[in-house]
Amino acid sequence: MSRSSFLVDLYGAESKNPILNSSVNIICEETARYSFVSHLSAALRREGISISVFADTDLDYRNQGATLSVVVFSESNAFSLTWVDNFAKVLELRRNNGHKVTPVFYGVDPSGTNQGCWRHRRDISLDTSSLIFDVNPDAFKKMVSLRFLKVYNSYSENAPRLNFPKGLNSLPCELRLLHWENYPFEYLPQGFDLHELVELNMPYSQLKKLRARTKNLEMLKRIRLCHSQQLVEFDIPFEAQSIELIDLQGCTRLESFPAMTKSQHLRVLNLTGCRSIKTVPGLPPHIEELNLQGTSIEEIPISIVAGSSRPNCKELMNHMKNFPGLEHVDLEKAKKLIKVSPYDQGFRKLVRLNIKDCFHLRSLPDMYNLESLQVLDLSGCLHLEEIKCFPRNMKELYLAGTSIRELPYFPESLEFLNAHDCYLLKSVWLLFEQLPRH
Repeated sequence: MSRSSFLVDLYGAESKNPILNSSVNIICEETARYSFVSHLSAALRREGISISVFADTDLDYRNQGATLSVVVFSESNAFSLTWVDNFAKVLELRRNNGHKVTPVFYGVDPSGTNQGCWRHRRDISLDTSSLIFDVNPDAFKKMVSLRFLKVYNSYSENAPRLNFPKGLNSLPCELRLLHWENYPFEYLPQGFDLHELVELNMPYSQLKKLRARTKNLEMLKRIRLCHSQQLVEFDIPFEAQSIELIDLQGCTRLESFPAMTKSQHLRVLNLTGCRSIKTVPGLPPHIEELNLQGTSIEEIPISIVAGSSRPNCKELMNHMKNFPGLEHVDLEKAKKLIKVSPYDQGFRKLVRLNIKDCFHLRSLPDMYNLESLQVLDLSGCLHLEEIKCFPRNMKELYLAGTSIRELPYFPESLEFLNAHDCYLLKSVWLLFEQLPRH
């Protein structure tokens, strides 16, 4: 290769005068410094380029202000994990100031460095905001020791920079954490098994279906697929008994959710914005936070959870009474909710109940025995006309925009009241000396 063509390869053919008045860092290990690199440095200096040469353990080059770094992979460093870490630090320059990084392979096969460098790697954290490159479909095939994989973009406005022209054939089956923002495929690789996975985080993914290929999911505790707008199927078997959190917020095309009755450790379920979901077939009794804001919930098959032979109904709260550990219920904009039934049992730990903008809700039963309930939000319930009795220890009450005509006695614990735009309200019963804030 001629000197001029080599220099064009370094800077890019798009630059008409790439080398004039430039400064270049050459990063290498000691043995290459006095052989190949010395010749490369001499050639670049003859072209008027300022050269700084650094050993792979010397990271002061990051402050030299060069426009280009040439990273030399040779026999003595190409398979070193320390070298890989240093190379990652060079790549940070691209993210910070547009610095260009060009690898040069001296006496080694570029395809072999992947196997040597990464075979025993246990964790990878890759910020794609400063990277643009094509990924080999077998990139993870040899990474048998990988336990933690995090692919993310620190600049959320940037488009995905990793290209997979031939797809992705595999992921390590021993992974404990799989965190991949903007995952670009409709499915997980065919041979990938979730049996060792503890946490699955894939926000804003292109996943269309999530299916577990094994029933052995004893390790899995957390699933976050929020804003995966192509997701239409979420199929996690009931054997996933250790799962604690499921976050599917913003999965607008998801139409159904599996029964999780036997998932005794499930504490948080977030289906906010899953506007296509019409039913939740079964939940465990110890759930603490349930978010159904913006869903199309119509009915709950009570018989699945309670073993009852009663027919399905549109009385969602009657189903919820089976969950005595529930602390937060969010039903905002569950527009098809019609009725809240009496619940003299359960709800012992319920602190906040949000039924905001449930347009068809007409009445609320006696809630006096909900002794832990402190916040009740009924704002925007346009057809709400009747409330039997408020919770005895309630502190905040939101009634704005309701059709309520008469209110029961307020509890002495009330600290905040918002009754704006309650045009039909005729009377209010007060039993305390100090009026609440409003």
